[in-house]
Amino acid sequence: MFLEKALDSELTHYLDESEHNQGNRHNGKTSKKVKESFGEFPLEIPRDRNGSFEPQMVDKREVFLGKDLKQKTINLYGLGTSVEEIRSHIEGGRSVNCAFSINVY
Repeated sequence: MFLEKALDSELTHYLDESEHNQGNRHNGKTSKKVKESFGEFPLEIPRDRNGSFEPQMVDKREVFLGKDLKQKTINLYGLGTSVEEIRSHIEGGRSVNCAFSINVY
């Protein structure tokens, strides 16, 4: 799933050289269920050994994604994620048609 890959990338970026030098590394994943306007789905959240990683895409205590989905979509685009990848993630193989465009001026 695209969102899980984005979370993995976020943790990898967080675990820079200084974190690695302190012994902090990837330490598996935690499973949780999150809700969007079209239903509920499981999500694997990566974690670090020290427990200091605070994901930005999906907060540790966040259960409903819809409230910040617009801003997160803009942030994903700003990080270089293509519109097609974002659309594919939101649709997620469900019977949801995501029609949007991003205008950058």
